[in-house]
Amino acid sequence: SPTTSLTLLSVNGEGADEASVKTKEIDMKDIETNKEPVPKLIKKIKENDPNLTILKLDGRKTIGESNWEALFEAMEDNTKLTHFSAVKCGLDDDMVVTLILALVENEDMVYLNLSCNKGLTDDTGKGFVKLLKQSNQTLKNLEFRKTKISNKLVEKINKILEERDEMRRQAKLQEERQRKIESLLSFSASDDVARRQSESVQGTDEPDDEYLSMSFKSLVSGASSKNTKQTQGSKAGSATRRKNIANKSITSGASSKGRRGGGNSANGSVASNRGL
Repeated sequence: SPTTSLTLLSVNGEGADEASVKTKEIDMKDIETNKEPVPKLIKKIKENDPNLTILKLDGRKTIGESNWEALFEAMEDNTKLTHFSAVKCGLDDDMVVTLILALVENEDMVYLNLSCNKGLTDDTGKGFVKLLKQSNQTLKNLEFRKTKISNKLVEKINKILEERDEMRRQAKLQEERQRKIESLLSFSASDDVARRQSESVQGTDEPDDEYLSMSFKSLVSGASSKNTKQTQGSKAGSATRRKNIANKSITSGASSKGRRGGGNSANGSVASNRGL
């Protein structure tokens, strides 16, 4: 279908996922083919004309290859053009290579219809597969009806777009869940003020959480200080006891040494007397 949405690439024109979350609905059948001269259109695209968001060139077979290439090149840096249709324009693989390269950097094109161009083959299909896998993350709707791109490649592109769409939905759901969780867990300043005012009106004497927290901290701090002093006193007492024990040992050792020395002296006197 030419209606712009997150409906996926199709061979017969029927969307593969009509239940997808949709972007801004634009029915390309209601859009008239633009008849302006191609050089003028190229100029508008290069200048990022804000009024040129949809460009339909269906049936314009007289546009030359060089003009197509210049038109596609101009799209690379354009941020306004979101929908482009070139149905039955005589395009071939060589011309569309320039378009694929332009879409590598383009982050605004969401709809592209290249149906009824018999010159498009699997070379173009493979180019779009590579484009979607490696770089472009904005294309949501691609149409290649009545071209020579094989069904196998079409299905592969469909799958890429479908998986991309599912990942976006899952990411969005996850973000919503996260916001809800944060909202439930957080107290705003206004909620806290309202709670305090309510307690003041009710005249409650019950201590609030902040007071209890401060009291608990003071209690812990006091206990810690007391334990520190007790530990220091215990250490000082132990040191004094060790010093006394050391002094006693020294005194005892000296006394014992003196006795041993006296004994030796007496023995010497006895020996001397015996010699005499």
